[in-house]
Amino acid sequence: MRNRRSELLLLLLLPGWVGCGGSGGSVDASVDARVDAALPPDASCPAADAESCASSLDPLGGTPAPRLPVSLAVAWEYRPAQSFVAGVIVLPGARKVVVREKYLSIVMIDLVDQSVTAFSPTPGLPASGNELSPYLVADSAENFYVVGHEVYAYSPTGAKLWETAMALPVPPGGGGPGIGSLAIRGRTLYLTANSGRLYALDSATGSQKWSVSTPTGVTRMRASGRGDTLFVPAILGGVLALSADSGAVRWQAPCPHHRQPHVPVPMRTGILAGSRDFSGTYTREASDQSYRLSSCGDRSPDLPVDAEPDFALETRTGWLTSSATDQTLAMYELNHFESSTGAVQTRRVIGVNDGVERTFSTYPVAVGADDVVYVLESFSRTNPTRDLCRLHQLTLPDLTPVGPPLELGAGVGRGGAAAMTDDGLLVLSVESGIVAVRTPSPGPLARAWSLGHGDARGSRWLEP
Repeated sequence: MRNRRSELLLLLLLPGWVGCGGSGGSVDASVDARVDAALPPDASCPAADAESCASSLDPLGGTPAPRLPVSLAVAWEYRPAQSFVAGVIVLPGARKVVVREKYLSIVMIDLVDQSVTAFSPTPGLPASGNELSPYLVADSAENFYVVGHEVYAYSPTGAKLWETAMALPVPPGGGGPGIGSLAIRGRTLYLTANSGRLYALDSATGSQKWSVSTPTGVTRMRASGRGDTLFVPAILGGVLALSADSGAVRWQAPCPHHRQPHVPVPMRTGILAGSRDFSGTYTREASDQSYRLSSCGDRSPDLPVDAEPDFALETRTGWLTSSATDQTLAMYELNHFESSTGAVQTRRVIGVNDGVERTFSTYPVAVGADDVVYVLESFSRTNPTRDLCRLHQLTLPDLTPVGPPLELGAGVGRGGAAAMTDDGLLVLSVESGIVAVRTPSPGPLARAWSLGHGDARGSRWLEP
């Protein structure tokens, strides 16, 4: 997948690497040694005691909701000239969509009249001075937050509420998109940064509650949480479970781990985690390893997910739907499988490689309350050469297509940037802008980790 070119850059930026369960610290070694050194098994990962475990949550169950009396169709588009967007959140009460445009601008789009308001947290500052992370989060009051060289808070109207006055561990000009990521629970924001430090901030004021240096080097990927536990991906360390109240380590996922961890995704049935044995090549799909963790970090059998687990969606029944690639990166399967055992119920190919069109990514982006999964496919057309995308509807659990896919036009779809409103409006980010699709699916599923919220799957808490 094209966005994996950033993996080598991520490894270059890390201050050091450590073994699973190690105590951190920089390593005086070449880039090749950091990437290709042999990793001996390590059994020192701390285990959880019973009191530190996040509570188990049962699948939602029940019957699927009836479909809405509308057809799948593009409702509106926002395609700015010579720009791109990343990160999508919906403020349902304010009827607004919030996205990051380029690296310095926040854009708010009105869901009623599609009017656009754009602003910068630091007007007049060059892009090298304060690039914004693409990871946006919002609280229950629909105040939203974004991180650059500082953390900024805004009301649902776009008025700035506060900005931090703390020296984040990325100097001006030394970062890039995604220099920090945010997660939110109640009145606490959690900021991860590539220094290996985790910060807890008061969301009402921006003041620091506490910060901790994690036992393994935290990557620049975002953290997530469930109940009173924060899950942090760590280079060569898999998943760390930390207390949301203090940052104390509760447990670490069983060893061994590959070098590059995926974003841990909390589900009602556990935590979906994984890693990749990144060997310095452009991509090695065969080295992906995904698995389910219990609320205490116990590892279940490996799951049949060859792509990042953060692009898997939990369904109403507690099963998972995820895409997987073949070794040519040309055809994609959609898998529907039982999360605790990995037993696959249904597989269906989504993609084409016929000399005229070639698929290069597919992402399940939302599951409606009617048990319909929406899959965003990106493909290239050879004559003329164009990057395009389209949206598929498939029923669960048999993954039967519902009509032909909806063509969305130019732009590569971003699987981690989608949001779905309660009345079935699916807002998708593509490289050329935002596309809002009217769907017949009521959604999102209440309290399920299949909200179709894209980035929010890795930044918001799953509560009981």
